[in-house]
Amino acid sequence: GEISPIVQVAIRPKQLEHLQELIDGLKLLCQADPCAETFIEEESGENILITAGELHLEQCLSDLRGKFISKNIDLIVSS
Repeated sequence: GEISPIVQVAIRPKQLEHLQELIDGLKLLCQADPCAETFIEEESGENILITAGELHLEQCLSDLRGKFISKNIDLIVSS
């Protein structure tokens, strides 16, 4: 089969008090999208989102902001 490129980014909220909502939102996103995965990196404590390529990442971030977390949460996404 064809192997899709994997894109992995770290996501955190600009304000720490939004962290739990972000974690919950990432879980909901991954339930809704079987191609997306999330985990917390043990060493850094960062929330990691794994997607099947750049376009999928954009869609996931759009869904996350649009459906699964509050509009007022500013996200910082690593490159």
